[in-house]
Amino acid sequence: MKRGVNEKGRVANDVETEQIVFEDTPDDIPSQITSVVQHRGSIPLVWFQETSRLNIRPEITLKSDVDYKATRLHFENLVLRYGNPIVILNLIKTREKKPRESLLRAEFAKAIHYINKGLPDDKRLKFLHMDLSKLSRRKGTNVLGLLNKVASDVLELTDLLHCEITISSKPLDASR
Repeated sequence: MKRGVNEKGRVANDVETEQIVFEDTPDDIPSQITSVVQHRGSIPLVWFQETSRLNIRPEITLKSDVDYKATRLHFENLVLRYGNPIVILNLIKTREKKPRESLLRAEFAKAIHYINKGLPDDKRLKFLHMDLSKLSRRKGTNVLGLLNKVASDVLELTDLLHCEITISSKPLDASR
């Protein structure tokens, strides 16, 4: 599989990135550490492209997935690994002269809507569309500012790990 999701809910190009930031201290013992995890991967629909060196923009083929079973499995796995909420930032084009990515965008929105119908409000997938291609063509649009706002809002929803480490100057009592 080079694109999409398989029947087990696993997506192609699955990447988890954890950013860890710690305070640089003279004694090499950081007193503050933060961490945030971001996950990215192929759009979790059953789809593929026939790759070719001659065709730089291969056709996208969507396959039927009754009740979005594979897509649902993908998100259930994310909830098991990371908990709720799951926030999806979809950066696919809205419109194209010859529909390709926009087909995936429309189907992905349908899948999320369908999955969310069966979930309680507090477990629903948070879904945000941003057509970066369109936004970057608009004169005066600060795309990085918009993405920064999205990142801030997501951190408010999902939180990040922040630890403060206190090192005691007292010797450890080995009898405890």
